[in-house]
Amino acid sequence: MIKVITNKYASSPYSRKGIIVLEEKGLPYEQENIDPEFLPKGFESMNPNLRASLLIDHEQMIFESDNIVDYLLRTYPGERSADAPDPPLAETMTRPDHHIHDSMVLVTIETVMNSANNISFFATSGIDPAKIEPYGWIWERDKLRIDSCMTWLNQQATPEGFAPGVFSIMDLKMMCTFRCLTRCANDDWNPEWIKYRNLDSIHAFYRDRPSIVKTDPGLG
Repeated sequence: MIKVITNKYASSPYSRKGIIVLEEKGLPYEQENIDPEFLPKGFESMNPNLRASLLIDHEQMIFESDNIVDYLLRTYPGERSADAPDPPLAETMTRPDHHIHDSMVLVTIETVMNSANNISFFATSGIDPAKIEPYGWIWERDKLRIDSCMTWLNQQATPEGFAPGVFSIMDLKMMCTFRCLTRCANDDWNPEWIKYRNLDSIHAFYRDRPSIVKTDPGLG
């Protein structure tokens, strides 16, 4: 059976990507949540990046979330859960005839996810990042970066998704990112995505998809 190792809070948007693919494909898996601060002895031999994002499939170990998604798509083509609705999950990370464009979309969504996590970490630590000298500007840059990226992504998307006709990996990553944005919102900054009409339509279209609902970590 496939084993997935994630952080103990089971809230990592990075690990969630691979779990959504497992749910979409109906592949049986075991999930182990570990404390990212206190990694098991010898973990570095499985993931030298020392991040709790790891998939073990028999003798094969794959680390880092996008590698995990790509591996599952390549290794289990055609697999589909009985309750997976239309549109079907995309068969590849990017569309062969739009590879460069789709790759840029994927990395831009990842940038939003990273920036939202940075903001969330600061907010929960009780530290005012604006007062950290001389790097307080990084906090403001992350907020500007999110808006810049979301504006560009909205232009690349359609109300039916980034690649209409399939539940693309771009759509999948965007759904994970929406949860990041919700978690990092606070009284001082609320990154409402409703002004990005195409992205808001994607959120509304996929939020009730079984794989999205089942893997939603909530806001705890």
